[in-house]
Amino acid sequence: MSWLPHTSSIDFCEDNYKVTDAIVEFHNCWSSLIGISCFGLLGFMKNDVTNEMRNKLAYLILFFIGVGSAGLHGTLHWVFQSSDELPMIYMVTVMNFMAIEANSARGVSKYPYLPTILTIVMIAETLIYYKFQQFYSVFIITYTLFTLFHFYLMYNLVIREKKGGSVSNKLWKYHHIAYTGSFLFCWLPDMLHCDVVNVLPTGFTLHVFWHIGAGFGAYCGVIILELIRCEALGIPIELSSLFGCIPYLRGVKSKSD
Repeated sequence: MSWLPHTSSIDFCEDNYKVTDAIVEFHNCWSSLIGISCFGLLGFMKNDVTNEMRNKLAYLILFFIGVGSAGLHGTLHWVFQSSDELPMIYMVTVMNFMAIEANSARGVSKYPYLPTILTIVMIAETLIYYKFQQFYSVFIITYTLFTLFHFYLMYNLVIREKKGGSVSNKLWKYHHIAYTGSFLFCWLPDMLHCDVVNVLPTGFTLHVFWHIGAGFGAYCGVIILELIRCEALGIPIELSSLFGCIPYLRGVKSKSD
C-alpha cells in the first residue's frame, strides 16, 4: 500500500516509505501525535481552571493540529495538509482573542464584536487558503503574520504589563525556548538544508524535534493566557508539573473556603 500520487504542496525531509509502505513519513507521523496532540489532550483534561470555552477550544485545536499533521506526514495528501495548516491559523486566532480579552470580566466581553470579526477573518482566511493551497509560501506568510501579532500581544501582557508575575515570565521563557528555538534550529535547517541535516541513521530528521518543541511551546502559550485570565478573575491557582517537566495549572482553595 502507498499513498501515491502525493498531492500536498510540500514534501518534507524524511525519506518517504523508509519504514513501511503504509506510512510515507513514519517518524514525522508518530511525532505529530506524541509531540503535538498529547499536549493538546493534556491541556484539555487538566488545565481548564477557569472553565471557559476559549481555553477548551485552544487545547482542542492543538490536539487536532497533531492529528492533521500526522495525516499529512503519513499520506502527503492535500486534504490532510489542510487539516494540519488551517487549524494552526485557527489556534493563533483563538489565542489572540484570549490575549485581547484576558482582563475582561467573566461573561462580559471588552470588545463585543471581536468574536464576530475573528470568525469572519477565519472564514476569509480559509477561502484564501484553499484558493492558493498549492503555494506553500502563502500559508507560511499568513501564519507568520498571525504569529507575530500574537507575540506582540503576549509581550505586552507578560513583559510590559507583568501580568501573571514571575510564573508567567517563567512560562514565557519556556514558550520561546521551545517554539522559537525549535523553529530556528530544527524547522529551518530541515526545510532549507535537507541534504546536509538528513544524516541520522535512525531515519529521524530535525522535523521530529520541531513537532515536540512547537507542541510544547504552543501548550505553554495557552497556559500563560489561562494563568493571566485566572489572575484577572481572582481565581487562586498554583503551577504544578507532570513528570517533573511538563507544567500545568491547578486550582487551589482559598483559606476562607
